[in-house]
Amino acid sequence: MKSPLELASESVRRLNPGLFGGTAGCSATAGDLVARRRIEAAVAAPPVTIMTDDRVAPGTMIVAQKSGATGKKKKKRKGPNQTEKAYRALFIDTRNDVAWVGYEALTIRTEAGFKYTGDWAVRRKDGGTEIHESKGPWESRDAYIRWCQAAQEWPQFRFYWGKRAAKKDGGEWTKEERNHGE
Repeated sequence: MKSPLELASESVRRLNPGLFGGTAGCSATAGDLVARRRIEAAVAAPPVTIMTDDRVAPGTMIVAQKSGATGKKKKKRKGPNQTEKAYRALFIDTRNDVAWVGYEALTIRTEAGFKYTGDWAVRRKDGGTEIHESKGPWESRDAYIRWCQAAQEWPQFRFYWGKRAAKKDGGEWTKEERNHGE
C-alpha cells in the first residue's frame, strides 16, 4: 500500500509533467510549484508530540506541535562557492562594461510569493542591471522555476542562467539569457 505522500506525489506528477523535467524551457510555473509544495506539506505534516501533563485531569492528552514547523534553517552567507567563483571569473570579470558586482546582493519577491536571490548582481556602466545564476552539473528545477518567474516579472533586468557540465564531461558552460524588457 502506498503512503499518502506517494499518492499525492503521483497526482502532482500526472497533473504537472513539466514540473518534473522532460520538457525544455520554463514549462512549469510558480503556481505549479506552489501547488506541489502545498500538497507535500499537507501530507507530510510536521512531527507532533503527544504528552500528558500532571496539572490536567488524568486521561486527558495535550497535543503540542514541534516549534519551527517548517524545519528549514536560514542559510548563512559564507561567500561564493567554487562554481560561482569560476562563473564570475569567466563571464563577469572579463568584461569592460561592468561598474559594480555584488554576491547575492539583490533579492526579488515574485507575485507568487517566492523569493529569488541570484548569485551575482551586476550593474553595467550604461546603467543596466543583470542578475546571474550559476549552477553545477546537478538539476535544480526549483531554482530554475524561480529564475524564470523572476525574469518574467522583472523585465527591466537581464537574467542569465549558467550551467556547468560535470568535469568528466568536459566541464563546459552553457548559458541562457532571459531579457523580456529590452
